Amino acid sequence: MKLCVATHNQHKLREISQILPDFEVVADDPEGVEETAPDFVGNALIKVRAIAQRHKGEWSMADDSGLEVRALGGAPGVRSARGRSRTRPPGDARGTCARGIARTSAG
Repeated sequence: MKLCVATHNQHKLREISQILPDFEVVADDPEGVEETAPDFVGNALIKVRAIAQRHKGEWSMADDSGLEVRALGGAPGVRSARGRSRTRPPGDARGTCARGIARTSAG
């Protein structure tokens, strides 16, 4: 059986393949699909519906995740990846959160 996963993350694909060895796990990154939901579950549903349309009759799955920092009122939350500049590395989110916490603490 084939399992289409809405991701480009090779590590995630490897993990899923190890957990579900009876499936042929294939990536289908839903590039261009706008994640417009107000929460992680909604965005995962948007992605899985997009790839399911391309792979009718096959199993499909997707997820969505991000940072929710209590000291920042849950920010950056569902917009974690989108709030980051494309010129900055993903790890820079830690610096952004640290600066936000520092501002909150100082205020």
